[in-house]
Amino acid sequence: MTGDFVGWQPFGPLKWIEKAERYSDINRHELAEKELRQGLSEYPDSSILHANLAWCLSKQSRKDEASEEATTALAGDVENVLARIVLADIEAERGHHREAERILLEGLHREPMNVQLLMMYAG
Repeated sequence: MTGDFVGWQPFGPLKWIEKAERYSDINRHELAEKELRQGLSEYPDSSILHANLAWCLSKQSRKDEASEEATTALAGDVENVLARIVLADIEAERGHHREAERILLEGLHREPMNVQLLMMYAG
């Protein structure tokens, strides 16, 4: 059984996310982006890193890139709430309200009591 876990680091991507959050807290989104991209170079399939990068890019008004990252995050994990929120927000800003609603409702179908999705849907 221990052979299955050799080299496995369940919290590996979190070190980049924590650094990125600290940078974002002081509106240094370009540095947050750099941290997240470093994390993705080591964990290219990390849905949580892609979702956080989507959020970071969205904060920099780079909506097309943010949309791509959020879509990548959802392809890896359809239950990724942050990716859904970022993607729905971008679609709403573009005037695609039905698409934004569809994205949120799909998330609520999967997690009906998710407070973040409920708040965004109600907002």
